[in-house]
This record gives sequence, structure tokens and C-alpha cells, in this order.
Amino acid sequence: MSSFAYYRLPGQSQCICVKSNRAPYELSSYTQLDASMSGYILAPFHISSTYPLLVIAADFVQVCPIKPVLKPTISVVKQQVEDASYHDDFQRFHAALETGILKKLVLARQLQVELSDSIDSVALFYHACTLYPHAFVSLVSTPQSGTWLMATPETLLAKRPVGDQWYTMALAGTMDHSGPWAEKNCLEQRLVADYIETCLQPHVVQLQRSMPYVRQAAQLYHRCTDFLFVLKPQVNLGNVIADLHPTPAVCGMPKALAQDFILREEHLHRAYYSGFTGPLNVWKTTHFFVSLRCMQLLDNRCILYAGGGLLTASNEQSEWNETELKLNTMLNVLQSGTY
Repeated sequence: MSSFAYYRLPGQSQCICVKSNRAPYELSSYTQLDASMSGYILAPFHISSTYPLLVIAADFVQVCPIKPVLKPTISVVKQQVEDASYHDDFQRFHAALETGILKKLVLARQLQVELSDSIDSVALFYHACTLYPHAFVSLVSTPQSGTWLMATPETLLAKRPVGDQWYTMALAGTMDHSGPWAEKNCLEQRLVADYIETCLQPHVVQLQRSMPYVRQAAQLYHRCTDFLFVLKPQVNLGNVIADLHPTPAVCGMPKALAQDFILREEHLHRAYYSGFTGPLNVWKTTHFFVSLRCMQLLDNRCILYAGGGLLTASNEQSEWNETELKLNTMLNVLQSGTY
């Protein structure tokens, strides 16, 4: 019943390992998360009996240096591409957008990869840390969730190291170059930023919103807006998260209608992809990241996930190409030789 999480915060030269011999706590609501708790959080896109919100108790916490790990090269034997399923999903999603009831929908897809050898998950984690020094890299394994590896660029909610300020971001729009930006990408990011500001206002004071800027994540570029704020007295952390998650960057707008549509119409089960994860009061650090650029590890097989935001102006081939770029983040971990 043991569980563990390795994580490396962006730009850090060391990682943290959290382990527990107990089964993770299962929470049935985001509002049950409380700032007085301590542990490592793994939350799904949508809480259910199959995919609960998990809290790994911080029974054992250790700092580990990031170092290269040598292992015989794993090669990709087969990739199973779900292009027909994606096409069918895109048609349904786009038709729903054209009704005008939904402003944005995020469509996800999987890539199943068979490997030539069994997976050393910790070695893959260290390799991802080396490949992506500016991402949040995390390896989480529990009996309920299985084992997940991610290298994500997007903060959901974080406590600043000093003082009482909190931080979040609106990250949306994806290109393989830094600009110029098409109006579709600018509008998509602006919708996310406006949504986040609206969600935060009832819970915070001293809200600061930056101008949009270009943020690089691995080989990709996104538009980003930063938010700094202070939580009002007596505000419950879980209530803030429940309002923010899932953001339009992984779900759509309006949130409730978009999430219901995705759960009903998307051909895959997202599970812990497009949820959030990170430490809660582990050595005075609370930093939750959106679970993007991730894959589930299954012995000698991996399931990679990626998605993209759809508007009425979206083109199927362009959106497919965007998911291909995002899938490369985890494919590079598997394909980049000895690690």
C-alpha cells in the first residue's frame, strides 16, 4: 500500500521525495483541501469513485540531488495513434461550439507507446529533470492512481516563499515559435485570464494582473498572464481551488457546461491528466501545477496525453498538429537515448 512522489520545482537543482507506507487519503471534494494539511496532492480532471483526489501523507521527506542516471537505452517499439477517434471528437466538439452556448472546449487525445524494455520510473524522472530544467517535473505512484510522470509548465496555485502572497497564471495558446500570434491564440488566452480573475475576486485582496507575455516551455511557446494576490481572512484554500479547477486552459467555458460535455463526449478517460498535483505544506512549500505534458507508466507501455483549446475558428489539422507538439515533451523522455 506504499505510495511516493518525487518532484522538482522549476529551476531547482535538487528534488524532493515524499513517501508513505499508508494508503493515500481519498477526498471526494476539492473543498476538503485545507491549508493546514500536509502531503503531496494528486487530483484528477474530475473527481469520481474511480479517480479520487489523493493526498500522500508526508511521513518521510528527503532531498535528493538531480544526477544523470545511466541505463540501457529504451526504444519505442510501437505507437498507437487514435486519429479516427480524434476526428470524430473534433466534429462533435466543434458543432457544440457553433451553437454559441459554449465559448471554448478543450479536446484531449492519447498516444499509446510500447517500449522494448520495462520502465525504470525513477530513472525516467531524473532524465526528465535534466531535459526540462524550467518545468515542474513530478513522478507520482499510488495504488489508486498507478504511476504518472509529467513535466508541466503551468501553475494552478502557489504560495510565495516569503510573505502572504499567492500566485497563479493564465497559460494558453501554443506555437513552436515565439510569434507573431494569431488572433485565435490571443483570444483563447484572454478568455482564460478573464476567467481566472473572475474566480479569484471573491476570495482575494490586492489582486495584481500582469500584461500578457510569451512564456517558453520546452520547445513550445505560450501566452501567459501572471496574477499575484492575498487571500482574504477565513478563506478556505479548497474553495479557491474548486473555483479555479478545471480552468478553461484544460476544460472550457462556461466551466460546468464544458466539463459535463467533455465527460460525456470525449472518447477517452482523462483520469489524472489535466488535474493538478504538487506539495501542500511540505517543508513550508505549497505549489500546485496543472497536470499537463504527462504520461501514465505501465511496465513496458506508456499512455501519453495532450489536448488543445477549441474555438469556433479552430481548424482540425492545426489542432492535431498542436497536440503532436505537446506529446513530444514526453516522447523525448522516452526517445532521447541513454538516461
